[in-house]
Amino acid sequence: MHRYKKEAKSLIKLATPVLIASVAQTGMGVVDTIMAGGVSATDMAAVAIASSIWLPSILFGIGILLALVPIVAQLNGRGHQHKIANEIQQGGALAVFIGFPIALVLLQTKNILGMMDVDAKMAEITIGYMHAMLPAIPAFLFFQTLRSFTDGMSLTKPAMVIGFLGLLINIPLNYIFVYGKLGAPALGGMGCGVATAIVYWVMFGMLLFFTLTSKKLEKVGLFKTWHKPKLQAKSAYSNSAYQ
Repeated sequence: MHRYKKEAKSLIKLATPVLIASVAQTGMGVVDTIMAGGVSATDMAAVAIASSIWLPSILFGIGILLALVPIVAQLNGRGHQHKIANEIQQGGALAVFIGFPIALVLLQTKNILGMMDVDAKMAEITIGYMHAMLPAIPAFLFFQTLRSFTDGMSLTKPAMVIGFLGLLINIPLNYIFVYGKLGAPALGGMGCGVATAIVYWVMFGMLLFFTLTSKKLEKVGLFKTWHKPKLQAKSAYSNSAYQ
């Protein structure tokens, strides 16, 4: 019984930051909705529709890249840290690959809204939001790749801290681009997309900086040797993600 309690305590210690990081990410969507609602009900509804298209699309990528977590954890547990860099680089290549179908979905927003018979003004804002989010796709997927790396190495706190920093940065950026402050144009609901895209790149940059400077990850040598992308690796991650 003592062993189970010890293991449960360790699992809770690892899982809590992951849960909190997810809450912070959800908080960004809440900020978008509140800020857009301050402009008009149409902007708020447009952002909500955009989120309903963005989330399922990006979850497709997250689901695949999460397969890296157990792979990294197993290699680390077996003492094969020298093999982890290859897996993460393959994950990065996979992130680029799966970014294309996600971008294609976002580019089809106009056709999707056409099937939903959405108001013209609302559709314009939604499409603008989605187009603003296009540059965020690689940043989000690269962030998820690195997060799977750190989570697999039992370092779950960095993603949590960066997630909350992203949330805090998102608030003033939303205010600037939604309401047109500090010389920026007042974009309304579309400004939420611009702000969120910037935040995702900042979050990726912060997590990349951590992985490159952390003494705990130094033994992995993430970018000391470059490995060519392998189709077999992409297939393996996809199969692992959806088993």
